[in-house]
Amino acid sequence: MQTTLAMTLLADDFMTVASLGDSRIYRLRDVTLLQLTRDHNVAAELAALGHLSLSQVARSALRGTLSRALGVPSSSDVDIEHHPLESGDRLMLCSDGLIKAIHDPEIAEILAGSRTAGEAASAAVEMANRRGGRDNVSVIVLAVS
Repeated sequence: MQTTLAMTLLADDFMTVASLGDSRIYRLRDVTLLQLTRDHNVAAELAALGHLSLSQVARSALRGTLSRALGVPSSSDVDIEHHPLESGDRLMLCSDGLIKAIHDPEIAEILAGSRTAGEAASAAVEMANRRGGRDNVSVIVLAVS
């Protein structure tokens, strides 16, 4: 049994991000969406080594093969990073089910175009489900004030 992890600890002007597996954390600042986590799957690791392009990763069956996950003792190194926060930032924590259905530009559009964090989360889940929702679609959106 294995699972993924995407979590954050918020402070006044920075956040600590911890991740393992292929759940993601994004930050939208103004109009720029930034993926704060790295995917821990075989396709992403091959891309980091220069063996696959980003477009090949998106279509690769190896996206579903985790290279690190909770529940696999030999692969449980958690990535921990710190990132600055500013008022107006929007954060999205999401499972790979969302990423398989919605592309980054659409995530940015949803985060920027929703009045509240709750509306953004609902819109993202709704879009993923309309597109088949073939995997678990979990989303949390936070608005930084």
